[in-house]
Amino acid sequence: MVGGRFSLLGIDLVEIKKARVFYRNHKKRLRSFFSPEEAEYIRRGEDPPVNLARVLAAKEAVFKAVRRPAMGPALFDRIRVVPQRRGIFGCRVREGRSRPKTLEISFVRGERYVVARCVGIS
Repeated sequence: MVGGRFSLLGIDLVEIKKARVFYRNHKKRLRSFFSPEEAEYIRRGEDPPVNLARVLAAKEAVFKAVRRPAMGPALFDRIRVVPQRRGIFGCRVREGRSRPKTLEISFVRGERYVVARCVGIS
């Protein structure tokens, strides 16, 4: 707890090889799985499967950071990650009045994995 508010932390990693397979099999249906902003981010750039790995890892890291036991897996569909500047994402979480005030996502990319870290204060 920080100044009467709760610190939030979520970390996730996605294997780039698996993201490549998913992208190859589903690239024409990205809007079925992701918001228009997320799908556009995934498609643009030099390596769309790596962008996909970033979005998947980011959404899971946010889920882990803000998850409320009563909400269960339904929260995952309410998370929208938003690219802001190079290497940093913000997000929107539709969960009512308990939404975090500040939430930021950053990444580390290795040869085989993308790691997302979500930190925030609610």
